[in-house]
Amino acid sequence: MTDYSGSGTEETDTTVDLVIRNDLSDPLIENQAYSTNEQGGVAFKLDEDTETVRFDVNNDSTTLVDDAGINLAAGRNYTLILIGQLAGSGDQVPRLKRFVQSAQAIASNQVRVRLIHALSDASGETVSVDVEGDNVVSSLGYGMATGYVTGVPAVAGQLEMEITLSAGGSSTKTCTVEGGKSYDAIITHPSYDSAAVAVFCQQVARS
Repeated sequence: MTDYSGSGTEETDTTVDLVIRNDLSDPLIENQAYSTNEQGGVAFKLDEDTETVRFDVNNDSTTLVDDAGINLAAGRNYTLILIGQLAGSGDQVPRLKRFVQSAQAIASNQVRVRLIHALSDASGETVSVDVEGDNVVSSLGYGMATGYVTGVPAVAGQLEMEITLSAGGSSTKTCTVEGGKSYDAIITHPSYDSAAVAVFCQQVARS
């Protein structure tokens, strides 16, 4: 989630709590700052093997996402991303997106990667992405993800991507990876108050 308001409090305004089942006394995640680093996972017990869990995302002053019902299955791992802008409207309203992770055995000199478009400042645009010189997707919409792409070479621990916006402009970004692993490559902004483009790679659990 981003905030371009110029209020002077953008950093604290984009620090959030993730609450499940309206249990404000025991947030799943508390005071989470904007980050483009790999995040550690958290786990909780489902009431059933498959459950639609109600999530709220709050900052210090307001509820950003209210009772978002997300279907979760026991034994699965997920990437959850909060996308949007603090005071956004339309496509830029803050939303919590769920992406099911999957791990798979691959060669130690390769990585497996899925791309996720989370550029809130470019919510009306699609992105085209080349990974290590090969086109992976030509028109990925905001809040959407590709399937996992296999056989991507791991070059000196770096994954290089060229990202082109449909409205024009492209940039080359890299993220740190380890051969033999799967990653969610999240295309987003480098900070809570920047409209520039960044990519960070979240390693898939159990890969």
